[in-house]
Amino acid sequence: MTSVFSTNPPNFSIQDIVKYLSINFDLSGKVTSLYSDRDQNFLIQSKSNQKFILKISNPAEQPEILELQNKATLYIRSREPNLGIPLQIGEIKEFNKDGKTYFVRLVEYLDGQFLKDSLAGNAAHEKLGIFLGTLSHS
Repeated sequence: MTSVFSTNPPNFSIQDIVKYLSINFDLSGKVTSLYSDRDQNFLIQSKSNQKFILKISNPAEQPEILELQNKATLYIRSREPNLGIPLQIGEIKEFNKDGKTYFVRLVEYLDGQFLKDSLAGNAAHEKLGIFLGTLSHS
């Protein structure tokens, strides 16, 4: 059985993404690759300075899992609108390349930094605890 943990992540070029964004989302602008362990993510900064995240799923990912993730974020946002949960924009799309189908989502951009890149002190740990408590309560 294939797994997102044992299947190589997508490997699209910036040029692939620029073309895909133009055709499928009518978006253009600066595209920057972001870290991801099993998917491929890009920061999109449009010409009007709006920011988005483009998420390309691992080819082993099931579309039902992505739908579940989307429904979970919608539910959390409805319960805790100030929590800062980015939502999917529009529908899940497909990107077919080299005989494989990849599911693509455009997601709201949430400003900040990765936890791994932060200098976490007691105040940051307290904020993280409050966030996780609020998230689990919702």
